[in-house]
Amino acid sequence: MTIKGQRTAIGGIPHFYRLLPSPFGDVGLVWCIRNGVVGISAIFLPGEERGETVQALHDVYPGARRTSHEEVDEMGIFMERYFRGEAVTFPLDSLDVSHLTAFQKKVLPELYRVPRGRVVSYEGLAGKVNAPRAARAVGTAMARNPFPLVFPCHRVVRTSGEPGSFGGGTGLKRKLLALEGVEFDERGRIDARYYW
Repeated sequence: MTIKGQRTAIGGIPHFYRLLPSPFGDVGLVWCIRNGVVGISAIFLPGEERGETVQALHDVYPGARRTSHEEVDEMGIFMERYFRGEAVTFPLDSLDVSHLTAFQKKVLPELYRVPRGRVVSYEGLAGKVNAPRAARAVGTAMARNPFPLVFPCHRVVRTSGEPGSFGGGTGLKRKLLALEGVEFDERGRIDARYYW
């Protein structure tokens, strides 16, 4: 995930974070209160391409303070269940989507529909939002997805069956797909039977 240009207090609103343990390292949930409503602004996954989760989230939200809130804790419960290998449907009502681009608001809901244990190609996802020539734009939307796991960008892969890039690194992408039951062949590619 890359969120360029965001700071701790977007529009003067302070941000906070909570850390959740996972089998792969800490997951960071960044949240704020906007107009009296708690909203999760971003989710940071652990990964070799970003380094430590806390440092990564402080790079984007430098003054964010560690604390918790019951609405954020609810999302944490869903994440914990996900990392235990359970099939979960993440709630969307606690997400602050005000900073999403128009294209993200179009493509992320379609991505949300990709079931656990299945994958979709960049081209396939572009086709599902009636933008068949927008595979590159889909890739950009995935790279800037502020809510990985909830909008499962790890399920978007290359047409060739190779996993493709991921904010937490290809290794984490493979582990998340394996957690969901997706298998790789001896060349490290995903079999066509897993495509949605």
